Amino acid sequence: MPEVIASTSELNPIEHRIAGAVRDLSTALRDVLGSLPGSPRRAVEVQRALGIKKDLANRVVRASEMPDPLASALVMPGPSPLRELLAAARACGTPEPCIERAERTVAEFERLIRDEIGDRVTFDGVVGSFLPETREKRELFLKQSVYRGMAQIKGACANAMMDTVFIWPADDATRLDAVWLSGWFGFQCVRPNATMHFRSTHASTTAAPNTLSLEGDSIDDPRDLVLGAFSSISPEDIQIETRGLTTHYVVSNEHVGRRSATDIVLATYHKACMPRADEDANRKYRGASMEISTATKLAVFDVFLHEDVFPGVDPELRVYDTTIHGLADRNDPLRDCDVLDVLETVLPLGRGTSGIRVSELPNYSDMIHTVFQRRGLDPAAFRGYRCRSRYPVYGSQFAFCFKQDRAAQS
Repeated sequence: MPEVIASTSELNPIEHRIAGAVRDLSTALRDVLGSLPGSPRRAVEVQRALGIKKDLANRVVRASEMPDPLASALVMPGPSPLRELLAAARACGTPEPCIERAERTVAEFERLIRDEIGDRVTFDGVVGSFLPETREKRELFLKQSVYRGMAQIKGACANAMMDTVFIWPADDATRLDAVWLSGWFGFQCVRPNATMHFRSTHASTTAAPNTLSLEGDSIDDPRDLVLGAFSSISPEDIQIETRGLTTHYVVSNEHVGRRSATDIVLATYHKACMPRADEDANRKYRGASMEISTATKLAVFDVFLHEDVFPGVDPELRVYDTTIHGLADRNDPLRDCDVLDVLETVLPLGRGTSGIRVSELPNYSDMIHTVFQRRGLDPAAFRGYRCRSRYPVYGSQFAFCFKQDRAAQS
């Protein structure tokens, strides 16, 4: 079997200890397997030679062959199965010094997990954080677990949700207009007597935000904001209540599971909702946010900016935990501690809307073109940005942060 090689010159202390312990363990296990009659190399051969379970043989062979000790650590069986393997090897006549050396490395591996990390689940999380490809898989698994739990606790979930924001200069040269296009797809109850409830919050710097229908009329009932061409629900089945900057929606539905699934697409026009430039030098960032207030398998957050809005500036993405302090102000340094260390990123969509799609939402292109058409906007004058998140964490806030170019404003 190949020798395990790993460089630890750039590892931090815990990485170094994990890499060293697993490297020693892998070497000892290779010596044990090499001492067996016929020097078995494949997992099926090790299984037959020792009479152990197939999974244990497969994991030991894989772990001992991996050149990266951190990758090996994630595959390595726990101390108890390893001792089972060593007992079987002793019974097959493996020299005692070889067994004792392997037992010492197993004991060190166990001490590292138990005394320095705490348990195997946490150990795998620590190791996975050092391996980008492993971290992505593990993060997705953990977010799926949160999704399942919150779906059952809240009693409702969605297959997908979206927020698409369009921002352009208002008639007042000092302010900006915006449209929020929001959708919930496959929104359904997952247990009896649950309430299908969701909310949206639109931050505004005006004392009384002017929220209108897509055409710019006052909103008197749900029919003024539901886009019927893309919704499978009747507006009469939605109850709306506005509290400050937050609008709450309750969907009437007597069914459970797939029979309750519905699609809801809303559009609201926010007239002169934000200043074109912020004169406060402490407020360096502008932008839009999406709040994950529904347990969902997919979230798509797109922002389309007119060429005269934040020209030449691309956004950075921050994902905030809102569970304690609520929606975050991207300019408040006290909220930096609420930024979640997740792998989501910003994808530039380029200029115009040609070819912009979401594979899970076949009508997405028609939705955004509906907004441009009904507001009389030229798609070619807009550039887009996207954040796409699988199983976004419930109670998080995705914030696009455009840094103000004060030199360009002066």
